Amino acid sequence: MGYPVSEEATEKLCQDMEKIRKKARMAEHSVKKEQLINWKILKQSEGQLLATNAYALLTSDYFSFSKTQCAVFKGTDRAVFLDKREFTGPIYTQIEEAVDFVLRNIRLGATIDGLVRKEKYELPPEAIREMIINAHCNRNLLDESCIQVAVYDDRLEVTSPGGLYNGLTYEKVMNGHSKIRNKGIANIFSQMGLVEAWGSGIKRILNAAEEYGLPKPRFQEFDNMFRVELFRVNPITDQANQATNQVNQDFERLDFFSCLYSRFTCKFREISYSHKIKLE
Repeated sequence: MGYPVSEEATEKLCQDMEKIRKKARMAEHSVKKEQLINWKILKQSEGQLLATNAYALLTSDYFSFSKTQCAVFKGTDRAVFLDKREFTGPIYTQIEEAVDFVLRNIRLGATIDGLVRKEKYELPPEAIREMIINAHCNRNLLDESCIQVAVYDDRLEVTSPGGLYNGLTYEKVMNGHSKIRNKGIANIFSQMGLVEAWGSGIKRILNAAEEYGLPKPRFQEFDNMFRVELFRVNPITDQANQATNQVNQDFERLDFFSCLYSRFTCKFREISYSHKIKLE
């Protein structure tokens, strides 16, 4: 491809990989240009370094379709936007930004375990991350559509261009089979510690949802697109019901105290009037 290989972009990619590996608590490993060549992110030809599609995706926003569109919708369809963002640049930064976007727009609760306060999101962060990473690893680079991340009242939805790859079927996916479309990207993500093993993404999403006590995630293939849905447990409805119940309780208390006040006022007036008559 015609994308140029620059020392600055290459050095930044290597440094970012080292930082992400350290954050993932992987063994310290110096990443150099030679590793990128071995991992087929860069190619050598006649003494020159040539960029691959993976190199461009990991270092720039060279491709116009390389973006992650995120949105929050009111209700359960796409009629009304509440918030929307579009992330570009290296795809590993897009993933982090998209995950953060979702976490900002779902509920964060807390439980008390002994003397320790533990915070917990309503959806498992590891499943959210896995859904978005899988979308980038398996998207069709010949399709100019973008990866979309949508938060609804009842679910999180991640849609990527490109259906199941190379004869893979839904049944095979559910049985743990996997065929990675973008192997260069998947390999780099594995080196970064963003994925544990090829083919484990769907299983990890299912396991995370089960551990959280959530409904089983749904996987759909349609119009050369692939979509994963992770269901919320009616958070908006529950919140509204709790608020309504609280308001009703407050009104009940208000009515009770208003009644007491009214009776007290009437009794006070009776006593005052009686006392006045006696004085006269």
